[in-house]
Amino acid sequence: KNADIDLRGSLAQPSSWDGTIKANVQNVRQGDFGLDDVKLDVVADHGKATVREARVDAGTNHIVLRGSVDLPQTAEGFGRTPGNFQISIDAPDLKQLTGFLTPPATGALQANGTLTTNDGVVNLDLKATGDLIGYGEAAVKNLTANISAKRKMPPVEQKDAPFFAGLSSSVHTELHDVRYGDYAVDQVSADVKSDGAKAA
Repeated sequence: KNADIDLRGSLAQPSSWDGTIKANVQNVRQGDFGLDDVKLDVVADHGKATVREARVDAGTNHIVLRGSVDLPQTAEGFGRTPGNFQISIDAPDLKQLTGFLTPPATGALQANGTLTTNDGVVNLDLKATGDLIGYGEAAVKNLTANISAKRKMPPVEQKDAPFFAGLSSSVHTELHDVRYGDYAVDQVSADVKSDGAKAA
């Protein structure tokens, strides 16, 4: 565990923050879930926070986030000010990432996308591809997926609002050479949309 924090300003007023946060935590374990290395490198300056790198490593798998966000006047303003982040996921060995599942998933997955915030709306857009994905008796030779999610942040005073409040999402997937036990399908296309706690 290693952290170097040099931050000035009022904790209650994020827009006043000025400085850097660098942290590195290794060998994170919780039950069957494990991460080898977690890194964070953030700079706050003139009302903006820049995430130079937020990185998670688990074996040969890597998740990286970079970008920046305007710091709000209060902590409750996070998610409501303009921000733009790039997300990259490279997981050639899903079994290492999903050891907490019974059974764990197998195969390889890559995804890239963006996470943006503005005017109290958070948007996530991801494009993913996978090869030789398996879970229990189910297996897929390859897949592609387009994932979009949007959440309108609830009013600040609604501190106990459920996470799905104001959340909508859509997922389009194409699966090829799908097998489940003795059953096989050449191709499957699926579209799933949700609005709040409802899915269709």
